[in-house]
Amino acid sequence: MENWQEDLLSASLMVKNEYQLFEVVKSTALKLGFDYCAYGMQAPLSIAEPKTIMLNNYPEAMAEALC
Repeated sequence: MENWQEDLLSASLMVKNEYQLFEVVKSTALKLGFDYCAYGMQAPLSIAEPKTIMLNNYPEAMAEALC
């Protein structure tokens, strides 16, 4: 996968929400040989209460151990 960064960036410009973006991230991670991945972002919609999004495809036991 030669230009995975460019492919990921291009695909991210076409998604409509964070869940579609995570599907692109998961697909890219799988193509790179990773079984699991995580994605997080903080949107400063409000300085006092920014929206934080954390998504992953870890098995539940693994995800709980990371918290």
